[in-house]
Amino acid sequence: MIIIVYMMIEQIQNIFHMKINYFRQFWSWIDLFIIGCSWTNVSIYIWRYHKSNRIGNLFQETDGFVYINDIFTFLLLVH
Repeated sequence: MIIIVYMMIEQIQNIFHMKINYFRQFWSWIDLFIIGCSWTNVSIYIWRYHKSNRIGNLFQETDGFVYINDIFTFLLLVH
C-alpha cells in the first residue's frame, strides 16, 4: 500500500505540473490504470478477509453446519 500511495503522490504532482498535457500521454493513463487496479485489489482483499472471518465465526457457532455457496468457497480458497 505504501507503493500505491507513493505512485499516487507522484502522479498528482505530475498532473499539477503538466496540467492537461498529462492526460495526452499514453503512459500516464497506464499509471492511472495500475493505481486503480491496485486499490481494487486491496479492497477485494479486505472484503475477502472480512467474509472469511464471518464464515469462520458461523462455523464455530454452528459446529460446521452452515451452508456456503460453491462460488463463495472458491473465492475464499483462492489466495
